[in-house]
Order: sequence, then C-alpha cells, then structure tokens
Amino acid sequence: MADALERLFLRSSPPIASTDLPSGSTVLIPNGAAFGTPQLWRQGHAFDWVRGTRDAYWQQGDRGSSHSGADLAFFVMPWGRQLAIVPLPEGLPVRAPVSGVIEEAGVGADPEPGPGAVVLAIGDTKKTRVYVHLTDFSPCVKAGTRVRQGQVLGETTRYSRKHPIVVLHFGIGVLMPGEPPNPMDPTPLIRRFGWRHPVWADSPCDASVLRRDAIPPRWESAGVVKGIEPVGRFDGRWRSVFD
Repeated sequence: MADALERLFLRSSPPIASTDLPSGSTVLIPNGAAFGTPQLWRQGHAFDWVRGTRDAYWQQGDRGSSHSGADLAFFVMPWGRQLAIVPLPEGLPVRAPVSGVIEEAGVGADPEPGPGAVVLAIGDTKKTRVYVHLTDFSPCVKAGTRVRQGQVLGETTRYSRKHPIVVLHFGIGVLMPGEPPNPMDPTPLIRRFGWRHPVWADSPCDASVLRRDAIPPRWESAGVVKGIEPVGRFDGRWRSVFD
C-alpha cells in the first residue's frame, strides 16, 4: 500500500502528456468543473472545491454525484503574442499515469453516462489497493489487462451529440474488498503535473465555455493538433489556485 501511494504521488506521470500537445501548452481546469475531497454539499447539491459556487457543468445537475477528481477541459497555448484557451482535442492519447491492472473498463466503469472510463488498480486487486479513475474518454484496453506507465489507454472523444465537447475526468482513491471507492484529494497531483486552475471573479474560464457547440480540434500526432480556434483570451490578472 505504501509503495502504491509512493508510485502514484511521487513517480507517476500525467494522463495527458505534454509531449502530445503543441509546444508551450499546458492543461487547464475550468472553474466550476473541478472537484476535490471532501466535497461541500448544501441542500443536496455539490459545490466547487475551490470557489464554493454551485457546480454548473454542461447542464443543471449533470454532475451531482459524490465522486471526486478534476475535469480537464482546456489546454493553454501561445496564440500570437497572447495565450489562448482552446478545448482539449479529440483523439488525444490518454496514458496510464502508473503501471497497474485495469480493474474496470468501458461504459460500466463510471456511474454516469458518457463514452467510457477505466479504473486502474495499483497493487493486488484482491487486497486494499490504490486506484486511478479516468472517465469520459474512449478506452482501448479491457479489464484484466496489465499496463505500464505511459501506455495509451484510449483517446479523448466528444461526450455526446448533445454535448459535443471533449473532457477527461481524473480521480484517485483507495479500493477495499467489498467496499465502495474511497476517493482522495487529487490536489497534490494536479499541482505536481502542472495543471492550472485559474481563479478570478470575472474569469470567462468557466463551465459555460464547455457548452459551446464548436467542433473540437483533432489530435494528429505528438505536438500536432489541427483545427485549433481560440475561444477566449488568457487574462494576465488571473491567478492559479496553486500559486
């Protein structure tokens, strides 16, 4: 158990590799589309772990569940002399953060509707073990498969026809035999991986951007993404919650 935690928190790699994105870009977590542990619940509604505002994902109440993690929905890249916020591309490789065994895979690996998910167990699947939960992408691996760190587990895809956006949900926790998942706060990994979570009172970087119907860009090869169009400007007044 201690070895699994050390591998995850100290030696793991991000599920979205920086080498797969254009030079100078980094993953951005939109305000209103991230969760932590413990979640704040008021009157039956989940609240954002940073801003304390009611979760407003793609539609009212869509993410009213108790699982935790972070929804990675944009990456920031140079655009002229400024930084532009662009959506995650479709077809982007999703990689294993650590070596382990795929305990669950496919649509049934997540309690919410979506294209698919995997649960990657770190350690003996018959004992208490650490897990990584990756959701809202199209997996190419099957349950029972042993994977190595950095191996491609699938690719990002549009959530649905109604919500044609690209997002990847990242969560971690502990699994005990016969017990439901016990999520852990992913903040240390979010910070170590260099994912940003900008916070600003008038920030346009929020979940409303995810509702746009623009066709997402397409990942073609390492560092090459076609069809990128800026949907907003990076505001220099923003700060990251991790700064």
